[in-house]
Amino acid sequence: MRGSPESPLDMNEAADRLEQTLSGMSLPIRIQGGQVREGSVRYMVTPMNGTRAEQIQDAEGSIALALGVQQVHVAREGDDLAIDVPAHASGWPRLLSLLEAIGDMPPFTLVAGSDDRGMPVMIPPREPDTWHVAILGEAGIGKSELMRSLVVSLALTNRQSTVQLFGIDLSGRELTVLEAIPHGLTDLATEPRFANELMVWLMEEGSRREQFGILRPDLVLAVDGATRLIESDQFAGGRLRQLALQGRRWGIHLLLADYPASKGSSRPWDKSPGWAIAKGGEERGRFTLTTRMRALPFSAAWLSASDLNLAVQQVRAGGRLGRSGLFYSVSRRELRG
Repeated sequence: MRGSPESPLDMNEAADRLEQTLSGMSLPIRIQGGQVREGSVRYMVTPMNGTRAEQIQDAEGSIALALGVQQVHVAREGDDLAIDVPAHASGWPRLLSLLEAIGDMPPFTLVAGSDDRGMPVMIPPREPDTWHVAILGEAGIGKSELMRSLVVSLALTNRQSTVQLFGIDLSGRELTVLEAIPHGLTDLATEPRFANELMVWLMEEGSRREQFGILRPDLVLAVDGATRLIESDQFAGGRLRQLALQGRRWGIHLLLADYPASKGSSRPWDKSPGWAIAKGGEERGRFTLTTRMRALPFSAAWLSASDLNLAVQQVRAGGRLGRSGLFYSVSRRELRG
């Protein structure tokens, strides 16, 4: 198989990465060959050892991340599967390039992407109108990729002593970066019982902070799939809503990704103030950031697998992005009981 000069990867290298990525997810496959098509390469795939087609389809986002492309598409072709990979590199703005261009930023600022003029789009979570962030959109729009970029932007530009991160992801796939950086204080909650214990702990910690007038460090709870969490336990929705309502008094911020709420349903951002809403449209990677003051279309910041590895290595080595380079040390992670 031969790649074109415009391809981000040699076709053989991409085939190897496909097999390695899915093998690492316990979804072994065998690639039978590839066909160059207009704007993409189609890889013919045979699932192995009981791997099901729907499992591979559910992994589209992770496959795209591993290959360093914006998205892939998994389709059935006879008894086999076909994975379509774009022949061109992602058109999304790269998070690391954005951070380098911005240079020094105000503390505790989220980098979301760039607007239609190419200007960085940033969210200040300590402002009353943008205390929490909800990323909403249908499947495949890029919600998890945007959330990952927001989390990594915080870790790269803030000391672990000033920002501490917690994560709930019942799918267990998209927020594993939190377990690789010192800002993540606990394991990622991937099952309902642990998720609810984590929310209860945050509520108790919030009450203690309010009692003693403590607002720092900022605590951020990232939840990928808020509806799945709410439906997993009868008390989960109430706990999320309580964290949303009391967050400003407790120094706790929510960063949620979810599907748009169905008619007649209620979500934590519906009746509590202080939410910035990033809503996805029809084009993958395109969102509109809505706050009380404005609505701003933007392209989401993106991390390829190699950029993500580079970012994690830099954070773990004790570095923070800025014009002055690497200039502080991250303290050893302490798990709080």
